[in-house]
Amino acid sequence: TAQAMTNSPLTVRSLVKWWALRLRDDSEAGLRRWYADPEWPLLVVGSCLFLSFVLHWLGYRLAVHQIGWGSPLFEPTEWEGRTGWRKPMVFGISNAMIFVSMRQALRCQRLVPRSVVAHVAAWSTAVEVSIITLQAWRGVPSHFNKSTPLDASLYAIKLCGVSVLGVTCFLAAAGVVAQPVSANRVQLSALRHGMALMCLAALVGFGQVVYGHAPRAPTTADEYARCLAATAGAVAGPCYEIHGKAIVKLAHFLPLHATEVLLLLTWAIDHASVRDGHVLLHVAAAGCWSISIIGLWQTFIGEDLRSPGLHVGVAVLFSLGCVPIAFLRVLFAPLSGGKHGHQH
Repeated sequence: TAQAMTNSPLTVRSLVKWWALRLRDDSEAGLRRWYADPEWPLLVVGSCLFLSFVLHWLGYRLAVHQIGWGSPLFEPTEWEGRTGWRKPMVFGISNAMIFVSMRQALRCQRLVPRSVVAHVAAWSTAVEVSIITLQAWRGVPSHFNKSTPLDASLYAIKLCGVSVLGVTCFLAAAGVVAQPVSANRVQLSALRHGMALMCLAALVGFGQVVYGHAPRAPTTADEYARCLAATAGAVAGPCYEIHGKAIVKLAHFLPLHATEVLLLLTWAIDHASVRDGHVLLHVAAAGCWSISIIGLWQTFIGEDLRSPGLHVGVAVLFSLGCVPIAFLRVLFAPLSGGKHGHQH
């Protein structure tokens, strides 16, 4: 058991098991507490979203390899594009991850009612992702699709759902800043940095909607080609997926899940009893902020972050390096001997 290993000398070989046991035990206990907490709607809807992700991923892989029954379940399909399977899969797993952060933020503040905000966030997201999934099954785009009255209505409802989720994110972020209740200084810093980055991602998402609806001048030949690739041949440009050479969605994605990363680091710091844990948390947070700002700037000027110039590439490497450096310092800390393990 995890408790039995706490008092045993650790080696590199046993370290993996040491962490795995703690992750298993804390995950089981955390899920039980979550189900009994006011934020239980986030767990219920998040579990459904995760299950949807798994089923769609499995169906997609079977379709790619043509394994299973005939059409339409396993007919030839695609990943990218406006009718590809990326959206129902990614929106499922992404929102399930966001709910983990939302739950932790809500329980560490007293500014807004935990149960009300959890219900609003959970069920509005359920509506949004359901529409995205429905449109994928219908074989029509879910984003910016106003081609028929039905599609326009579904698109409007989807926008309302994601807008409501965005508001709840801002409320939770305001709570951990203005009226926090967490006694864990490292965890509170992780939530403040992470939720601020999540709010930045929400603002970028709003900007994507504005950009997608704004009339634009004819694009360059290079942007035409990139639009064709991003839409799987559906649109030659201009398209909302591309700005110059930049893939617009990267600016939204990079800050979106920083909270989960920082909370995982906080959990590891707590178990390893690292003395400089707060410093390591800020190092990782600085990396998250840095890569998010670089991605936002590169998108704004229309440059592809996947093929950066020398200076941007070096900045990206340093930014990304901050997170694994902090994790490695914490993950190997129990080998240094002395007191280790989570203290309640």
